[in-house]
Amino acid sequence: MLEVEQYNNNYYLSFGEIDKFNVYNAKQVEQELMKYVKKPKVNVTLNLDDVSFIDSYAFETLLNVLRNAKINDTNFELAHVSQGAMELIKIMQLENVLNIKSNNNK
Repeated sequence: MLEVEQYNNNYYLSFGEIDKFNVYNAKQVEQELMKYVKKPKVNVTLNLDDVSFIDSYAFETLLNVLRNAKINDTNFELAHVSQGAMELIKIMQLENVLNIKSNNNK
């Protein structure tokens, strides 16, 4: 489901054609992300560029992945968060919990 690019110890994952991160794909996304965040001392970036909607299941997924990343000394961050997704992150008051990379960086 997720598209993956790897550069040394950096994994860059994106949704491709999917614009919703929700109950229908959250479990599969979590399983795929866990493969990477369970590797110690790597950087995992999830690109949310084209994701316009995130539901509570997806937020639970992000928090579970973040928790596992911290346990495994892995850096997990979100990048290219769309305006719609960022509004939902702010509504959920997670902008200071999730590691959100500036949209100016790649």
